[in-house]
Amino acid sequence: MDIVKIGVQPDFKDIKYGAILKKNGVLFSIFSRNASKAWIVLFKDKNSKSPDYVFELNKKTNRIGDVWYIFIEGISERWHYLWKMDGVYNPESGLLFNKDALLLDPYAKAITGSVNSYPEDKNNKSQKYFSEPGNMAKCIICSNDFDWENDKPLNIPLKDTIIYETNLRGLTNHKSSGVKSPGTYGGLVEKIPYLKELGITAIELLPVNEFSSYNDNRKKPDSNEVLNNYWGYNTLGFFAPNGRYATMAEKQVVEFKQMVKELHKAGIEIIIDIVFNHSVEGDKLDKILSFKGIDNNIYYMTDTKTGDYLDYTGCGNTFNANHPIVSNFILDCLHYWVLEMHVDGFRFDLASALNRDEKGILLDYSPLIRRIEESPLLRDTKIIAEAWDAGGGYQVGGFKGRWAEWNGKYRDDIRKFWRGDDGSLGNFATRITGSSDLLSNGRKPQQSINFIFSHDGYTMWDWLSYNKKHNLENGHNNEDGDNNNFNFNHGVEGETTDDKINQLRIKQAKNLLTTLFLSLGTPMINGGDEFLRTQKGNNNPYCQDNEISWFNWGFIEKNREIFGFFKEIIKLRKSLSSFFDRNFYKEHKDKKDIEIRWFGPEKNPPDWKGKNLAIGVLLKNIEQQKIIILFNSNNINVSFDLPIGKNIWKKIIDTNMTHSSRMETEKINKKINIKEKSIIVLKILGGNDDYKQTKA
Repeated sequence: MDIVKIGVQPDFKDIKYGAILKKNGVLFSIFSRNASKAWIVLFKDKNSKSPDYVFELNKKTNRIGDVWYIFIEGISERWHYLWKMDGVYNPESGLLFNKDALLLDPYAKAITGSVNSYPEDKNNKSQKYFSEPGNMAKCIICSNDFDWENDKPLNIPLKDTIIYETNLRGLTNHKSSGVKSPGTYGGLVEKIPYLKELGITAIELLPVNEFSSYNDNRKKPDSNEVLNNYWGYNTLGFFAPNGRYATMAEKQVVEFKQMVKELHKAGIEIIIDIVFNHSVEGDKLDKILSFKGIDNNIYYMTDTKTGDYLDYTGCGNTFNANHPIVSNFILDCLHYWVLEMHVDGFRFDLASALNRDEKGILLDYSPLIRRIEESPLLRDTKIIAEAWDAGGGYQVGGFKGRWAEWNGKYRDDIRKFWRGDDGSLGNFATRITGSSDLLSNGRKPQQSINFIFSHDGYTMWDWLSYNKKHNLENGHNNEDGDNNNFNFNHGVEGETTDDKINQLRIKQAKNLLTTLFLSLGTPMINGGDEFLRTQKGNNNPYCQDNEISWFNWGFIEKNREIFGFFKEIIKLRKSLSSFFDRNFYKEHKDKKDIEIRWFGPEKNPPDWKGKNLAIGVLLKNIEQQKIIILFNSNNINVSFDLPIGKNIWKKIIDTNMTHSSRMETEKINKKINIKEKSIIVLKILGGNDDYKQTKA
């Protein structure tokens, strides 16, 4: 049996943050500038109620600059550890050292246990609870050994990307999923054939980092069912994949890697939603679990006079992301997920918070945002910003370089048009042609992540079925969730047996999908919309780890028509890729070089700011191929005179029709009628066109 003891300390050049396995022990290192003492606390077993070993670090032999380090012999993989630190406790100065607090390593590669159960009072007395090892999550000492079988990130260009956003647990946790390992990394692997059938190229997962699912002991108002944090925007370990998503205890790193490898074998990229804007530690009176007890006023934005947190996230704290120490931590974390875990990209939650300086001032292009963009190791990695925060920072269109963005304006303007809002036509036209007003700073249309629905809001079917949010089961008196959804229930609130209303809703679903996939930009799907998943009108189910949020796979058979249409519209997008693999459409003076032509019903120009919500657009690609798309969001039929000259066109989509895998139905000559609330797509068969351009 190995003797556990302090070993010979390494050369400085060998020091790396975290817990690094060596031949005969483990090297631990951590940053803390203001701590006066530090201890490494070791456990053989995750359920230990007391440490097996505690070693105090010597400031003379176990510290260089602000880095504390110690090599311990006789321990190995699967041991567990925590840190303890002592120093000044002065909340007004932002210093919260507590020598009794057990601290998670920010660089921990895996975490076991949870911090889900603790006293409801948010005062310093509750800290005693986490000072008991039996109540505290613990870091796991991990090996990086894994047979990747020559796997590498796929590097699919954004122009060819179709994103499917989902919560990993909710994807397969419903009894209808039919998988052997519901709610896990393995469960997602079992659904890879489905994802391939659908035609998507990337899966974007809500946070898979270790997070706390604790939700202030909140319960459903009409029952005692506990409401957990289901979405996962409550990060506990930024380097650590979630242990609850693994099928075997403490195997989350291996199972995550296996999932990535299998996705890559299927040609599907993985993008992870990562939350660097705040952490699980809450406000100043909340628990000390990691960063607070290591160097609070370095890791978090604090008021220099009071020590209070500056909160631009709505979660009690804001990461001090542009402090050099913190930005280094963030870059190290991103590099780890790419180099060791082989992920293909990141969606940065509340990315505008990362654009704030150390005083909270919102910048146009912060040092961290630029470092992420310019990192050589991330150069082929997708970086996607949610370009707003909870402090009023709204920067859609404001990110630069190779950053892509969730285009919230695309979502809103498409919704307004199909709801039938007067004056929505001009913005609609701008959005479907790539949002050049937002990306005019040298970026390309594919850097607009186009979405109409996401995890954060209604499902597509609920948007079509409800005028108001129905969030009472969240326990916030229906005061949570967005109130500005631009939605319309089409005649009845909620589910109905009225065939006419249901047919209109399904047609509108086709309109939304056709618009999304025939727009310049990178399309993103809200998982489950392909078979009309419902959340019963709840537009903020962050705490609903139950059948409200889980995918009911029985809906595929129930909604076979829209599911088939979904697959066909993705195929059509790919077949017409040359129309979307491009820069913005240009209007040339030379009529022969015109790439886009707008026209209104009959022989009228488009009614850009008026009430007539009908428009046609002719698009020409580099091979001189042409398509026409006719949109009609009016409640009446309209007629178009087509700019076809001597061309003959064939109809390839008509959302007014019942879905068929053979959508090509008839030849079109000069004039065409389009039903109310419909889209028609036409493909040229030959000839020449001659039509006067009308600018948007």
